[in-house]
Amino acid sequence: MKVILTVDVPDVGARGDRLDVAAGFARNFLIPRQLAVPETTGSLRVLSEDNKRSGLRDRKAVDEARKIAKFLEEHELFTTLQIGREGKAFGAITSKDLAVLLTQAGMTVDRRRIQLSKPIKRLGVFEVALTVHPEVPTNIKVFVDRENGSPAGARAAQDTFDAEQRVIDEAAKAEADARAERAREAEEAARLAIEKAAARRAREEEDAKAREAAMRPPTEPVADADGEVAAPKSRKS
Repeated sequence: MKVILTVDVPDVGARGDRLDVAAGFARNFLIPRQLAVPETTGSLRVLSEDNKRSGLRDRKAVDEARKIAKFLEEHELFTTLQIGREGKAFGAITSKDLAVLLTQAGMTVDRRRIQLSKPIKRLGVFEVALTVHPEVPTNIKVFVDRENGSPAGARAAQDTFDAEQRVIDEAAKAEADARAERAREAEEAARLAIEKAAARRAREEEDAKAREAAMRPPTEPVADADGEVAAPKSRKS
């Protein structure tokens, strides 16, 4: 039986899909639960009109997302953190704070759309993803400086952070390389030790065979067919 799904049905299909399913499955499950309608001329016409409306809605959503992305490109957010004497931040900047900053800049956004993985607790420049439309990548650029600071101060703080991070990364890489070199040296030392041990065992086995041969009694002379006795083989000293 041919049907058109009216909603997404797990393991069956997506809304608007035209399917040919078992009649019993359609009549006893899909249609009574309003998950699908029989495929008729009328339902196909409704589907076509719905697809047109859906396409129009999608285009409007993309256009709106592009407007938001353009707005955010033109409006950088600035905020401050209270920093103690030792450089430790008091408090943090959350997605709720960013939503307030966006509102102050002229855009109202549901804070649940702001993809801030963890609160901001340092000075610098940050790019935070904003979920608006899957086809339009959108980011919020946030400058964070100490109280009475400025975006320029936030940039300077970010430059300092990046430089320190490079030093940390280089030190970590150097340590990792040193550990790898020590591991290679230990592996080579173990290989040489195994080879020496094997060579020593081989020599010991040869020596044992030689001692065993030296301790054997001489072989009795045996006469050949003509009655002559072969001289015994001389033993190596």
